[in-house]
Amino acid sequence: GSPAAPLLGTLTAAAVAGVATFGDLHLNVPNSGYVLAASADGLTGALSDAFAVLPGSAQRLEFGSYPSSATAGQTLDPITVIARDAAGNVATSFTGTISLAAASAGAQPLRTAAAVAGVATFGGIRLTQAGQNQFVATATGVAPANGAPFNVNSGPLSVLLVSGGGQTGNAGAALAQPIVVMVADAFGNPAAGMGSITFTASNGGSASPASGTTSASGQVSTTWT
Repeated sequence: GSPAAPLLGTLTAAAVAGVATFGDLHLNVPNSGYVLAASADGLTGALSDAFAVLPGSAQRLEFGSYPSSATAGQTLDPITVIARDAAGNVATSFTGTISLAAASAGAQPLRTAAAVAGVATFGGIRLTQAGQNQFVATATGVAPANGAPFNVNSGPLSVLLVSGGGQTGNAGAALAQPIVVMVADAFGNPAAGMGSITFTASNGGSASPASGTTSASGQVSTTWT
């Protein structure tokens, strides 16, 4: 072995009829050019032929590239999922199909991709629901990967009329129904707690209150006179 790839297992054994058997030796780091060296006091040492260690079969999935935050409607940077063997090496022989699901989508698969040399790449993903989200990757026969939760922020906001439009009334008298507006992005994600929403009119009249703060549903209302 070497400091980067130590030889593991039982490294000493008593010879029986001149033969020593080592039954549990292993190396956890894939590479080529490994050589085993045998030594004993008073005897000439021996070297094995060079050999290679290949990655093991896939045992679990792990996220590589993964979002730390997102904005509703914007395309995420590509997400990668890595298949790893029992020792943590990339399982380069794994070419299975990996499914990617998002908590905000009810954990239904958003995309599937075939792994190439143990790595699957998911591009072009957009999330539209603001709030906390988390990705999960699954594949047949291997343990799934649960990504860290991250926040999806609302997209660009606009003010939308919810109700109270198109009313008629008498001069100096309040309209029968309040004017209700909502601050939200293009996907309907509300902006809660947004202050200084101001009501003005181009043809006179007054609003009470003249400004307000949006509710948890992104709405604020006023009475128009």
